[in-house]
Amino acid sequence: MLRIREQQMKAFASDALARFEAQLVDHALTFSPRHAASLGRDQLQRCIHAMLSRARSHGFALRGPSQLWVELTFMFGTAFDMDPQLGALADFVRPVPGSNEADELRRAINLREAAVSFANRIAGHAGEREHAAVKRFRGLSLKDGAVESNQEIIELLKYVHPEKVEAVGTVPFQQVVSEARSQAQAYRLNDPAGPTAIALLMFTFGYGCMDDPLFPWIAESLGDLRLDARARLELTRRKALRFVSVESGGE
Repeated sequence: MLRIREQQMKAFASDALARFEAQLVDHALTFSPRHAASLGRDQLQRCIHAMLSRARSHGFALRGPSQLWVELTFMFGTAFDMDPQLGALADFVRPVPGSNEADELRRAINLREAAVSFANRIAGHAGEREHAAVKRFRGLSLKDGAVESNQEIIELLKYVHPEKVEAVGTVPFQQVVSEARSQAQAYRLNDPAGPTAIALLMFTFGYGCMDDPLFPWIAESLGDLRLDARARLELTRRKALRFVSVESGGE
């Protein structure tokens, strides 16, 4: 009898989780409609499942905090919990051993407040700073990214979104640029613009965007070795421009 009850409880928990994931899929289609819909429902469900697993690993298991984690993932990328650009959220993402449900809710409230404050600071309360950044981003060509030093890359990031660089500080972007250079080598982007292009992707779509299931087109485009490095960078640039244009309300 005990074994039957244990199996029943596991089945109940699994069914409840599946229903909650389905509800979050619907929520994502409301919270970030263009982005969520572009993934297709099956891919979106897989993303939600992975998001909830990541949330639990950080001590967020209740429904409200779990939903918040999903929302922040759409805002900042799947790896927002390890993004050096999001140091303002680090204290609230870090799991606390021995915490209870009240502690989890308190952390979630603090995390939400920190995220909203950071987002408003870099985007502007009406999104005016973000729209200006998108316009500058769209005006860049691969030629603009053919720079050599880390500082030159950071200066280009600052040109695109000065408010974000001011809010974050320049030191974390050294880590971003270093990782961008590593990724450029991994993707065989033997092009002067390669590290800058990847740094811009991380700047725009999050530190972990190179293998983020929310942005599958990045790895697909850069990993298509049938094309040379410049063609892959240009293809990815066009897809990035299309994405930010649609997300900002353009065509």
